[in-house]
Amino acid sequence: MLASLLCACASTPPAVTRTTLSLTVVSDDAPFWQKAANDMHATAPEYSLTVNARTGDAPIHDQIATGNHPDLACFGPKLRIDAAGIPTHFEPLTCHPLDTSNPAASLLAAMDAYAASTIDLLETPDKAALRAKILATSTPDSPACYAALPMLFDLDPTHDITLEENYLIACARAISPAEGQHTHYPDSLPAFLQAEAALLSIQNHFIADNFQNIAEQNSREGHIYGKSLEAYTEFLSKKTLQAEVTALDALHQSDEAGMLNLSYHNAMLLGLIATTSDAMSGERLEDIIRATAPRRTWPAAVIDYRHWIQIHLCQLAVITPDTSAQLASACMPMLRLSTSDADAFENALMLVEHGIYNTRQGPRITTDVLDWLRSVPHDEQILRVRHEFGQRLSTHSGLDEAAREILKSF
Repeated sequence: MLASLLCACASTPPAVTRTTLSLTVVSDDAPFWQKAANDMHATAPEYSLTVNARTGDAPIHDQIATGNHPDLACFGPKLRIDAAGIPTHFEPLTCHPLDTSNPAASLLAAMDAYAASTIDLLETPDKAALRAKILATSTPDSPACYAALPMLFDLDPTHDITLEENYLIACARAISPAEGQHTHYPDSLPAFLQAEAALLSIQNHFIADNFQNIAEQNSREGHIYGKSLEAYTEFLSKKTLQAEVTALDALHQSDEAGMLNLSYHNAMLLGLIATTSDAMSGERLEDIIRATAPRRTWPAAVIDYRHWIQIHLCQLAVITPDTSAQLASACMPMLRLSTSDADAFENALMLVEHGIYNTRQGPRITTDVLDWLRSVPHDEQILRVRHEFGQRLSTHSGLDEAAREILKSF
């Protein structure tokens, strides 16, 4: 009976206009499913699927799980952005049964189902209406809200934290299966959402309960959520240095996994740690600033937020006594913004000056900082400040001859 149902699923894929779609998944039986993917590609050249052998923690996203009843392909979630970095649509996490007796056809049905699940973010421009629409259509068998996190719609340094927490809890409830209900989706999804809500909470019992729940989720994503909650708990317990180390690790892992909403919380926590620490060193601050650097492939709103964190931390670096030339280089987002105002430019130059005096190994002023100094706008006040800086610092004995000549030329 089950085999006939699976064959029926594979033979009647949802109506979808096929466009180019390239995915990479992991599997415990990679050779078998890679051959099936190649056969599928021959039938539907728009679809390309790379199947790698599973190593390390088992993910719940982008995997072909064999040995289940039934076998499943889980794709996504994936956020699509245009050339300007604006999110245009996304495919939510989509899990689809597979038939090992007809693997290519069932993979094709799974890819079609994934493509058909696409949600157009521009169709409903009002963010609140879009959130409500996605939440209203989310069920245990169609957990669209799991991928449609508030970060995709309302990322802003001053956005409503309470709204985000309520959304996460409401989504977790909407996609939680009833007792005895079986779906094709991992039963850990509600726990992940509750963990993110706990990262916004100050209620100890709520945080502790979700920390315990997430510790039981034996998946790559579960371990990353657990690491993030561990850092947050350490911060609340005033174990600041340990929280910093844990949060740096959590941010690296969530960035690598593309879990951008979780990365938002991790980056925000690192910013709080840096600005509230009683003894923040220049070296540690540089590590945090570099860790919060965005990637070019991310949505513009995510890039803007991460730059916003970096700029605020770099403003803190100006008054941190042991800052280096490398830290000034890490602060290029702040340096680039500073040239519109003479006072801001002088503050930025103070950071560069700290680097010249404090650096003991390597160049006292890096190439990218020198290039920035040479490209400042031809504003009379800015040029005057740059001239005074160049003449004063060009006499520093630690500068190499090339850097000295550039500073003199100002």
